[in-house]
Amino acid sequence: MVITNVLASLMERQLASISKFVSYSRRKVAFSNFSRQAISIVLFTFISSVSSVVVADIPSEDDWWLPEWVEKSANSGDYGNSSYASTANTKISWKDIEPVEGQYDWSVLENALAAGDVFLRIFASDVIHVPAWLGEKYPDLKVHRFRWPNKPYYDVHTKTSSVGDFYEIWDPRFEAEFRQLMQSFRDHKLGSHPNMKFSYLMHGWRWNEWGVKWVPEMIQSGITVQDFIGWFQRTVDDYVYGFEGNAGKLLYTGTADAEWIEGGDSSWVAGINSADGGNVLSKYAVSAGAGARTGSSEWLDYGLVDNPDWGMSRKKIGSTWYQAVDDNHPFLKDSIRIFGAENECFASCGTPAGTDDYWHIKMATLKILQMRVNWVFLSQKAVNVAPDQQAYAFKTMGKTVYNTPDAWVALREAQDHRTGDGTWLQNWERWVYQREVAPEGLTTRVSSHSSPLSQVKTTYEARSTNHASGSDYIYFDVDDRFINKSRNADIGNIQVKVTYLDNFAGSWRIEYDADDGNAYKQSTAIQNSNDGQWKTVTVSISDAAFMNRQNGGMDLRLFNGGTQDLTVRFLRVIKLTQPLTTTIPGAEPVLQAPTGLQVELLGENI
Repeated sequence: MVITNVLASLMERQLASISKFVSYSRRKVAFSNFSRQAISIVLFTFISSVSSVVVADIPSEDDWWLPEWVEKSANSGDYGNSSYASTANTKISWKDIEPVEGQYDWSVLENALAAGDVFLRIFASDVIHVPAWLGEKYPDLKVHRFRWPNKPYYDVHTKTSSVGDFYEIWDPRFEAEFRQLMQSFRDHKLGSHPNMKFSYLMHGWRWNEWGVKWVPEMIQSGITVQDFIGWFQRTVDDYVYGFEGNAGKLLYTGTADAEWIEGGDSSWVAGINSADGGNVLSKYAVSAGAGARTGSSEWLDYGLVDNPDWGMSRKKIGSTWYQAVDDNHPFLKDSIRIFGAENECFASCGTPAGTDDYWHIKMATLKILQMRVNWVFLSQKAVNVAPDQQAYAFKTMGKTVYNTPDAWVALREAQDHRTGDGTWLQNWERWVYQREVAPEGLTTRVSSHSSPLSQVKTTYEARSTNHASGSDYIYFDVDDRFINKSRNADIGNIQVKVTYLDNFAGSWRIEYDADDGNAYKQSTAIQNSNDGQWKTVTVSISDAAFMNRQNGGMDLRLFNGGTQDLTVRFLRVIKLTQPLTTTIPGAEPVLQAPTGLQVELLGENI
């Protein structure tokens, strides 16, 4: 990228707050003569003192603007390595805590808590992390080497390579000794400390990331699946007890879909995995009040569609399968819980080259927001490549449908390649829902994208009207808990941002359910230039009612103009005024008077 373009882009962001001609929707600025002269002077001065600038090549079509009143949620943030990180990644091993049996030293953790917020991992299953006295006390305590992959791994605590020898942590003797460790943890009131943000739940295996391992060895030893489940439940209880009942601070690191059972024994598969697509281990952790963490959100939909224990599932409406999230699920409804994800492996951690570009980072970020994640382990690379989107994400992460400043839908189709069932799943929806409405609102998938990730492969990243078949509309339903005149006060003063492909020389418009009773009130026509570019247009509306009075119970639709097809990949609805009260189901609505609508395109009001 030419340096003057880079600097101009940086200056545009600074001038955006003072120029009345700024269009956030397309990151373009129509400057007055004074503004052009001013930026030229600043650029000349700036360039003379700068040798090189490295800035990501960010597509101009994306718009992550939010009103100034939007603030980060309290129970949200980064527990990783980026500039947004707000917790100390504190790692301690059992052998360092209890080098002598019965003598506990929690000073490392206590010092970390005294200094600030802590994300904790207690390493207590790899032989290198367990005190020597345990093996001496129980010389016949079995050890197994990690399989699949059967190779040494990098231990993030000791920063050395470990061969991966792990104790049978389900052995009753190991269980009893670990319970004493958790008793000491409780006695020192570490789990209830206000700076203890969260800790991984289960002390196995590599990196404290849980899985059902060494099943063949357990079967050979006479351990049944019910024995194993009983041990698991008791250990979860020990953690909750150690944290003085603050179960929401525990992040279960297993899966919420069908667990992979090492060895594949049918009785174990049937005993652990449940008919709804979840598993009894995850269900118990959630029922105990624990949060959870997924470590594969960089893979987008892979294994992150059918997670009923986290309120996520597929839903068939007509002939179309959608990805659905149940905000009323206990796991998501409880604001105390931590729901974490890891967006750290972009062209690293074994992922192939070409996966650290803007598209992969953007989509991984949208995926965790679609899932309702409130904490993320983020790499600095994501911030460097997609700075505006990450700033947006950290302001909206952790919001609920009742306090979110915006709602959106990413129009796309993809498969969950972990299931391998070939089902195409439509959209990522965060309180805006695109639906197929016959006969005039049936869409087609377009804009295919290929990823080098085998877990992602080919996706379709937009939807189009189908004029040839008589479908000239794309319909959307805005969640009634977000905006609906009959249920809450937050009507009227909004923006609708639409990311579309400018690929025909015509015009199109938004038609929305308005407060004057007109279910299809029209925006001013949006004129295309047919330059083949992706763009975002911003339509300001101050009289939206969104009372589901359009066809199919929808709230708004896009009309392609009646001659050419309109292609759209993203639609976002933003509240411009901060809600005066929290919207609660059943509360009496406070209505606002309508004042009209406005369209913003390229910084001009049409």
